[in-house]
Amino acid sequence: MAVATKWKIWYDDGTTYSSSSGTAEDAPVDGILAILEKRSDNTVMNHHGCEFYYWTGENWLSGSQASMERWMRRELPALKFGRWADDTIWKQVVQESVVWQ
Repeated sequence: MAVATKWKIWYDDGTTYSSSSGTAEDAPVDGILAILEKRSDNTVMNHHGCEFYYWTGENWLSGSQASMERWMRRELPALKFGRWADDTIWKQVVQESVVWQ
């Protein structure tokens, strides 16, 4: 698989961040509008309009919350999801958890 040789991120505040600016891990987290990456096989990948963008160490991936959840369920078999509950239910759980041993 081809790897990114360079990339650039465009943000909603008008700023940009690229592989020449620093590492993907150091890039600002929020407000991404698009990521363009040039790959070692001379292809160009344009990621835009997505809910998340993820640097694998070699390439950018992008997708929606639903695709992220499917990936997480596949890659993290012990992953569990929480939810908000009615206050009555929550208080019951708290009371039970206090006495649980």
